[in-house]
Amino acid sequence: MTLKSPFRIEALLACQFIALLTNCLIERELRRTMTHHNIPELALYHEQRACTAPTAARIFDAFTDVQRHHLTRDGHRIQTFEPQLTPLQHQLLELLAVPASPYRTDPDR
Repeated sequence: MTLKSPFRIEALLACQFIALLTNCLIERELRRTMTHHNIPELALYHEQRACTAPTAARIFDAFTDVQRHHLTRDGHRIQTFEPQLTPLQHQLLELLAVPASPYRTDPDR
């Protein structure tokens, strides 16, 4: 990546700082909540192996297969296929105090 102005370099570094800070906060919150609820490990590795110190990358990997599909005809939505969250995904959302409601379609939309 070539950045020609100091302003753009500063902006890129600010974005990277915010991303790293967000990752750290997610990890800290999950680990703190796991300790509070006496959960020694989560099955975040492949083949459902246990992970005692989850990283943000592993947490995000747990949600890579979450998708919502809309079936449309002539520009009108006919049907929405909702994502089916796994028990692990529900547990992660609960531990991070993130509501699962965005994974369901709101009838008012």
